[in-house]
Amino acid sequence: MNKIIIGTNILGLLFLLIGFYLTIKSLASSDWNKVEGTIVGSKISSQVTLSNQNTYTGRDHQIQYTASIVYEYQVDGVTYQNRRFSIGAGDSVKGGFKQRDDAREWLVQSAYKTGNKVIVYVNPNNAQDAVISKGFNFYALIPIIMA
Repeated sequence: MNKIIIGTNILGLLFLLIGFYLTIKSLASSDWNKVEGTIVGSKISSQVTLSNQNTYTGRDHQIQYTASIVYEYQVDGVTYQNRRFSIGAGDSVKGGFKQRDDAREWLVQSAYKTGNKVIVYVNPNNAQDAVISKGFNFYALIPIIMA
């Protein structure tokens, strides 16, 4: 029993540390350097989430679709590619679509379609570390909430 409690506490502490790291980094991204970038690709991904809504019919899962992008930018003459949209949300630009076509349509109508210019915020200490959406993001708190 004590090993379970110790393991759970260690896991909680780990989630807490990750959450604090993501929160501090997301806040720091507000001061990162701005450069112009270009969207060079996009992707629709599916995620299966479990639910207990219809367990009697065997339908205990739900599929949701997420839009993500790839962008390119230059720092000191070196070209970089990145997928991360924001600290905390990772490469998901928008999610929660029930149909793949809805996610595709959103991408076509959004500012993130291939070829569009975007502002990229680049970590001044590491040019490979970049985001399109700077500043605090609620998703950075999820590990803290889980802890």
